[in-house]
Amino acid sequence: MIQHLLKDQHLLLTAEKAMFWKEQSVLILADLHLGKAAHFRKSGIPISEWVHAKDFLRLEQLIQYFSPKTVLFLGDLFHSELNAGWGIFQQYIRSKSPLQFHLIMGNHDMLPPDAYIIDNLLISNDLTIYPFSFTHIPENTPFYNISGHLHPAIRMKGKGHQAMKLPCFYFGKEQAIMPAFGNFTGTASIKALKDSEIYVIADDEVIKVY
Repeated sequence: MIQHLLKDQHLLLTAEKAMFWKEQSVLILADLHLGKAAHFRKSGIPISEWVHAKDFLRLEQLIQYFSPKTVLFLGDLFHSELNAGWGIFQQYIRSKSPLQFHLIMGNHDMLPPDAYIIDNLLISNDLTIYPFSFTHIPENTPFYNISGHLHPAIRMKGKGHQAMKLPCFYFGKEQAIMPAFGNFTGTASIKALKDSEIYVIADDEVIKVY
């Protein structure tokens, strides 16, 4: 875990690919893509549901460690159509009451509206808590934008022309992009722009590289 100071706010970046905003006691995650394994199995690709069980375990460990007031999902919580995985998630959310959960709707959050009716789950298209604006897709917003969607990673080169792509937290001049929390998501390479700060997740550590 490493602390990043942004707009006079203290953000704790974790190796589990989540961020804890200390001043507001908010645990922030992006792109879980729960239910994606079942989506692939429906297409004949045998992916175990265990990939999501590990995500639940990491989420529970983070909640136990930080005791947040709110858990904020920056979109793509559930992947595509309704399946048994959503029922499991509903039970989990309800079991954590009175802890409040808040979902910023993403492009994969396409369940029927009544599926999201859970007493301790709020949904919205965006959220502003000064000095930040939270969205799923990176946007130009009145305040500093924090989003997900891109599953950012950066290619690191070592000796002997070795290279590997590592998920990362990206902080630019006006925007931050969270790594995908879900295990079964993939990544997309980004470039370090001028004045950006980047933290990679490697070997269960968060390391600043730019």
